Amino acid sequence: MNKKEIEKKLENTKDVVESVITKSKKEGISQVEIYVSFYESGEVSLEKNDINTANFSQESNFGIRVIENNCEGFMTTNDPSSLYDSVLKARTLAKSQNTPDSAMELPDPADVTPVEGLYDDTLDDIEL
Repeated sequence: MNKKEIEKKLENTKDVVESVITKSKKEGISQVEIYVSFYESGEVSLEKNDINTANFSQESNFGIRVIENNCEGFMTTNDPSSLYDSVLKARTLAKSQNTPDSAMELPDPADVTPVEGLYDDTLDDIEL
């Protein structure tokens, strides 16, 4: 996946996450956050100068945290279509807690500032 493909995937994922958070808030879940991570790997093994095996994998993971009545519920999924259901399950877990923490709350939303120079453009030239 090259830089443009990564940026497109990030933008599409951001749209999905924002719509799930908006829907959650409309349903009365005021404190919800979704953490997203992407993973991609490629592996080639050689045996006697011949390709023995070649594997490639991609994975997306979503961590969902809901704070309800000063209690936390947490779920993970790797299926974007199950995000809202995972929010509901995290909410159920938060409601099932019996040890509220008066300081348990999410921080206010803040803009994300891109950090330039983290991506090595020469990676786009590597092919497996």
